[in-house]
Amino acid sequence: MCPHRRTSERGQGLVEYALILVLVGIVVIVALTTAGEKVRDIFCDVVLNLDAGAATNQPACAAPRVSFAISGAGPGKINIEAIIKDDKGSTGPNIVSVAFYIDGTLVNTEHVYKYCLQGGDGPCQDYSVSSGSHTVRAVATDQDGNTGESSASFTVP
Repeated sequence: MCPHRRTSERGQGLVEYALILVLVGIVVIVALTTAGEKVRDIFCDVVLNLDAGAATNQPACAAPRVSFAISGAGPGKINIEAIIKDDKGSTGPNIVSVAFYIDGTLVNTEHVYKYCLQGGDGPCQDYSVSSGSHTVRAVATDQDGNTGESSASFTVP
């Protein structure tokens, strides 16, 4: 057996080990990139719930976070409220507007709290929509120009 062959086999093992480490690194980067926004939102929600003032020091928490309260109001009717969490308060003057889209079409823009699909400052009004599956998207904009959005699907009988 040739002495050079043994050396190249040892080097081959190190190269294979390095390739495995690189592959694992790429998988971790892809996973964190995919889940990064959700992790950031969870982090910011926790910070906001613990101390709203602390979130103002976190640049990642500057954009408003949007979620929904959706309830069926009967055949052809839906009741949707956008719940906004922001680093400067969810009901304060920091939120400039919340735009509501149904199936990609802008249907309403709210400028004052309570952010309802149909509008109004009291309880959210019912919104008439055709029967079937739909998607609602709300885009919140704060006074600093930061935007946050969320989408949800619902079915109307």
